[in-house]
Amino acid sequence: MSAFVWAVGRIQRPAALRWGRDNPETLRSVVVWSRPRLQFFSEAQLVQLVFGLAVLGYFPGALWMTAHERACAGLRFPLTESNRHSVGWAYRKLWSLS
Repeated sequence: MSAFVWAVGRIQRPAALRWGRDNPETLRSVVVWSRPRLQFFSEAQLVQLVFGLAVLGYFPGALWMTAHERACAGLRFPLTESNRHSVGWAYRKLWSLS
């Protein structure tokens, strides 16, 4: 799921935003499915999912954001510097959409 959302977000910018606008039910399903499972995601999966949602312009809701933050904090090892930067950008982008 994470790789799918990330990959769709890698489409050229205008097309990615259009896809996000045209497929909110798909993104909502991903968000609903992932929220109770985020604590089991790997670092890469957490980063890909939140980054993809941000690029697609889909705010997953405050409860999902809190669950994602907790999952990142609960990782066995801290996020790499590059991943911290990506997650930080994604959080800022997503909260601006709320």
